Amino acid sequence: MHPYGPSSSTHPNCLTALTTVTACPSPASSPAPPLPTSSPSPIPSMSQQSLDQLMHSLIQQIATLTTSLQTNITITTKSSMVKPDPFKGQSSAEAHCFIAHFESWASEQSDLKGDEAKAIKAALGFLSGGAADWATPYLSAFNAKQVPFNGKWVEFLQAFKLRFESINPGMEAHNAIKKVQQEKGQTVTEFAQKFKDIGDQSGLSDTDLQEQFYSALLPEIHQNLIIVNVAQGLAQTIDEAIRRAISVDVFLHDPSMTTSSVPFTLFPNEPAQVAASVPPPAASTTTTPNLAVQIA
Repeated sequence: MHPYGPSSSTHPNCLTALTTVTACPSPASSPAPPLPTSSPSPIPSMSQQSLDQLMHSLIQQIATLTTSLQTNITITTKSSMVKPDPFKGQSSAEAHCFIAHFESWASEQSDLKGDEAKAIKAALGFLSGGAADWATPYLSAFNAKQVPFNGKWVEFLQAFKLRFESINPGMEAHNAIKKVQQEKGQTVTEFAQKFKDIGDQSGLSDTDLQEQFYSALLPEIHQNLIIVNVAQGLAQTIDEAIRRAISVDVFLHDPSMTTSSVPFTLFPNEPAQVAASVPPPAASTTTTPNLAVQIA
């Protein structure tokens, strides 16, 4: 019997499967068709001209970003100087003060200190009241793309002084110094600067300037300054009088000093002792009893 023939132990289904496999042999496999071959594409290379153009483009982008960064820094940078007050053209003394303040402020503005034409336009913009009437034609010229004064600050100053500063500034300053007063809320430092600017042109003696300075102070400063002068003697110069007034102002407005039991010392670097007996000032709610100091 054939080894794969039916036997009593072979299941009919298995026999059928074996017969089917024998009757349907698997066809011979045909060889796979060859894959199409292609030559590798070459990597495109850039010419020297293309590289130069790319490098030039990158340099331009970096320059643009740098300029933008510098502009942002300029815009966000704040000046330490306060803007000058508008000039109304009321006196030559005020004209002198305005120019001095404006030049100090403009020197810290990056867009003005290197451009005289812009500085002139900015200065004209600070003129108000009667002074604005003089400034208007020049501002109109700027709007028409015409730069007045040949764009030179010196020429602007000459025209400004000719219009607003008196032929006899000493006489005008002499009259103005009698009208200047410390305003409420104004520190002695701020007031003293204005007083000095006018006083230096007035021709008054140092003694007369001191007298005028004392009378122009706010009452609370003046009253406490009397205590200091009684203890130390009158100031020898207007500069010393101003220093004392500034110290009194600081003392009165510094809570740590007014609530302290330590006597007020005007010049801490100099030997000082508290006055043993100082006449009490007139009754006032703003007078500080421990203000008197005598310098040895």
